[in-house]
Amino acid sequence: FFGCYLLASLNPAMKGRSYVGFTVNPPRRIRQHNGALSAGAKKTRKLRPCEMLVVVHGFLSDVQALQFEWAWQNPRTSAKVRATATRLKISDRSSSPANKIKLLMGMLHLSPWRHLPLTVHWLSPEHRAMAEKTCERPPGHVKMESG
Repeated sequence: FFGCYLLASLNPAMKGRSYVGFTVNPPRRIRQHNGALSAGAKKTRKLRPCEMLVVVHGFLSDVQALQFEWAWQNPRTSAKVRATATRLKISDRSSSPANKIKLLMGMLHLSPWRHLPLTVHWLSPEHRAMAEKTCERPPGHVKMESG
């Protein structure tokens, strides 16, 4: 299992902030981010508590997943994602969960990811509903799951 995920802060002082990461174990990773286990990312300490909104998995290697993560984190720097980020008016510094979700849904149409057997697993029903209303639909072979 190689996945990329989106966290959103539940801290009222950090409302509207998010974090994109890579994991091989989403349940363990969210516990690390929230401080229940050691080895959480330092960047998310101020975001605590946070919730995992969505996990994208089905990458064939850790390298593919890490490349996706980097492009999702750095959309204007990534040559593969720059045009989509520009069209969606999303900068490298944009950290709103809504913008990160719009970018994710756009990235699923880009090479090399558009040909992968990816699954978008929604952990937040409200964010899935928002994506279905406001974002591009994923390619037909991409699975959408909830729960």
